[in-house]
Amino acid sequence: MSTSLESYALLADLRTSALVSREGSLDWLCLPRFDSPAIFTALLGTPDNDEVDASLLQLPHAGFCAPDDPRMLGTVAKIEADLVDEAGLVHRYRTQAGLDGLEGEEYPFLMCVFWLVEQYARTGRRDEADRLMERTVAHASDLGLLSEEYDPHTGRLAGNYPQALSHLSLIRAADALLDASA
Repeated sequence: MSTSLESYALLADLRTSALVSREGSLDWLCLPRFDSPAIFTALLGTPDNDEVDASLLQLPHAGFCAPDDPRMLGTVAKIEADLVDEAGLVHRYRTQAGLDGLEGEEYPFLMCVFWLVEQYARTGRRDEADRLMERTVAHASDLGLLSEEYDPHTGRLAGNYPQALSHLSLIRAADALLDASA
């Protein structure tokens, strides 16, 4: 599969869709229907890997699909299996595959955790959303500020501080929780 989504054409009718590369290869196919259990991770994977990126949690926000679309729920299950660590925090992607070209590991991204809170809230997983929100907000500094990442082993905020995107995703998650309680 090509490296960027911009390298593809979308072919679709009212029941199925496919991504075709510039070279003419059919790299993703949703069969037999749009509500098939296919997961969106196929957009990022190649024949050699099945890596997932937590940014896929933004597909409903971008209007690509509904939060409760079966394909999105399958994607969430893959993210939970591959990117949620023992502390319940979400990594952006797995660095072990070396696909990003960077050495070393990343800490969990707070923005990604709040994306998962929002996804849970919008799909009826309110109790899980509440617990995850409470645990994550507890990582804020004494001033109530959040960083980009969090090291659960040392309890230290890491990366850019303060991080506006972490705060923005916190607000979106809180809004989703409010909507879920209405």
